Amino acid sequence: MAHPFKKILMVTPGHSHYPARLLPLSGHPKNLYLLGDGQLLQGRPMIGIVGTRRPSHYALSITRRLVEQMKPWGPVIISGMAMGIDAAAHQAALDYELKTIGVLGCPVDVVYPQQNQPLYARVKREGLLVSEFAPGSPIYASHFPARNRIIAGLSHAVIVVEAPEKSGALITAGFAADYDRAVFVVPGPITMQKNLGGHRLIQDGAHLLYDVEEMFKILKFEKTFAHPRHPGLVIPAKAGTHDAGAVSPVLDFLTAEPIHIDKIITMSHEPPNRVVALLSEATLAGVVEELPGKFFVRTES
Repeated sequence: MAHPFKKILMVTPGHSHYPARLLPLSGHPKNLYLLGDGQLLQGRPMIGIVGTRRPSHYALSITRRLVEQMKPWGPVIISGMAMGIDAAAHQAALDYELKTIGVLGCPVDVVYPQQNQPLYARVKREGLLVSEFAPGSPIYASHFPARNRIIAGLSHAVIVVEAPEKSGALITAGFAADYDRAVFVVPGPITMQKNLGGHRLIQDGAHLLYDVEEMFKILKFEKTFAHPRHPGLVIPAKAGTHDAGAVSPVLDFLTAEPIHIDKIITMSHEPPNRVVALLSEATLAGVVEELPGKFFVRTES
């Protein structure tokens, strides 16, 4: 069960909600300010979607289509809360019942641009807003390119949808490449200048995105589905036997005393998304019980 933060929470490296994916990166933020469900920063596949602020109808349509097609994998959709492709990606995630994270170039208590007020309110309520800028900080133009490194750092892959040569999306793609994240580009008509930047990325080695299943194969993520009794957990789609022996990597660390999922991840040395899946499988098998606050206990020895 998710526990959204109704107030702004500041986290630093070492805090349980500070995203582990950012820690190895040079220049990772010293502080992050979170407003919403901070648990979204852990676990699932995270897919960044970025592109032009003035998209064509085709780009808006393909963004929604891609997000809809991703639903079987249960990713968190990450973008920058700007107009255009950013807003379309966040909106599609919410419409298709996926989670979404908005990384801001301004404090999390500021709505920018103002046209995104309804979207901001919904992401705050159903997803997560993230910024490295403290509430009350002045807003500078240089902050917006800086936030792109957070989008790239959090993402397992970044998708570029319609980006001209000087698009901020190319900055995000550059950070993603530097951070060894996969970069995928949606191709478009060669007669449109809005596609030139994205096509250059393909020339430079980015993946041409034509099928989301192929993307997830490259990323080595299997299809997942959300369990209705545990909406914060995901289960491998092929899991059907609920054999407790299959979850021994986490059972070894569970006793009758409650232990938090973050500690299980640390002790098991397993990827967070695998730990989440294994705990869910063990819960369905009846050998593990989930307690409020993402604590788990073993129900049998």
